[in-house]
Amino acid sequence: MGVVVGWLTRHGAAIDDAIAIQAVTWLTGVSYYTLARFAERLGPRWGWLLGAPGAPSYGAAADH
Repeated sequence: MGVVVGWLTRHGAAIDDAIAIQAVTWLTGVSYYTLARFAERLGPRWGWLLGAPGAPSYGAAADH
């Protein structure tokens, strides 16, 4: 992820340190989530990568 920021900087993009940290953090999180969901589709046993096997499910809404 830092490679992208480094490449942009090398090609003339002026990137503040705080923006670079936010971009790398965001890209890392999105990449991890995407790979974990993909692994879970290959086999449900990989669901522990996100803390619990399976996608979240919600019960019926209670009437008020």
